[in-house]
Amino acid sequence: MNRELITEDWCWQVYADREAQIMEANWLEQASLQGQEFMNYLEKWCDLIESNQPRGFLVDSRKGHVVMTPDIQEWHDHTIVPCYINAGVKKVAFILPEDIFEATSVEQTFEEAQASHDLQTQFFDDIDEARIWLYGN
Repeated sequence: MNRELITEDWCWQVYADREAQIMEANWLEQASLQGQEFMNYLEKWCDLIESNQPRGFLVDSRKGHVVMTPDIQEWHDHTIVPCYINAGVKKVAFILPEDIFEATSVEQTFEEAQASHDLQTQFFDDIDEARIWLYGN
């Protein structure tokens, strides 16, 4: 694994392993995004996906505090997921937050995306297990 920090700010750090074509987004503890602010970050994420063309990505949401409302889930499925598909993303790994509402909102969002697209999505409690799955073929 050869991760390089490609961007960071007050609420996240984003890494790319260019050789393996894997990206990682780590939400930081102070990240408590809702509504349009969260959607803006998803659009930034989509830009990073488009410019880096990973075959998979990992999102570590154990520290961030984001609930994806039904409106955001629908917007994500129609606006953001096509970005992933068009960029060639095949696998998505999520490290779920402990908060049941936050975890459920993430799972619901990607269950819909997986059902409508060829996007393998797995949810994990352990980052090492997520990386093993993501980096595997």
